[in-house]
Amino acid sequence: MVATAFRISLLAAISLGATVAQGQEASRSMERTYKLDERGDAEITFTSQYDASQWSQWKDEYGNHPDIMLRNTKYQLAAAVIDDFALDRDDVHRRAVAKIKARCLANYRGNGQFALQIPKNMKLVAGSGTDWAFTSSSLENGGIVNITDRAKLPAKAQNVHLTTGNDYDQLVYTLEVSPSKPKVLLVLGLLLLFAAAVLGALSLRSTETRATPPPLPT
Repeated sequence: MVATAFRISLLAAISLGATVAQGQEASRSMERTYKLDERGDAEITFTSQYDASQWSQWKDEYGNHPDIMLRNTKYQLAAAVIDDFALDRDDVHRRAVAKIKARCLANYRGNGQFALQIPKNMKLVAGSGTDWAFTSSSLENGGIVNITDRAKLPAKAQNVHLTTGNDYDQLVYTLEVSPSKPKVLLVLGLLLLFAAAVLGALSLRSTETRATPPPLPT
């Protein structure tokens, strides 16, 4: 698996996009939620809120052209595999919601251990069990974007902890990887082989019995 989770420096430019007007000190909010499954794949939801001028600009650039948004999303998440994409826009409340399904978002280290990369600019605000939240801000097109990132780990995740590194931090967790299924398949295979051998032996014995000639008359 390729580690691509929480590459916020790239995802901040994803097509829900920072479209704050030039020269203004306006701000807007964006929330990104990463819901991971036991394979390291994720359903990602991007929710962005705009004011009136920002909403008009966003519609012209992306809202009316979802194909451009999808193209940019695939480019920004090139290391992951995008299986699905959907865009919902609320013109009344000037809110856009994009959803994608991404495979290989978490890095599998082996022995049931996974890791999510956390950029250094993200500040931990809450973390307990399977729910973690980080915040960050960026200056884009003359405006401030306040970003909240939420990681929702699998329900069976254990030993969840945040580790620090030189280039990035990592949210590490473990899952029980059960080998029971391969064992079951092996046992079934052996039983089938045994049954075939028994049937073969019975068939051979039946053939030998039929081939015995009758006794000669006295």
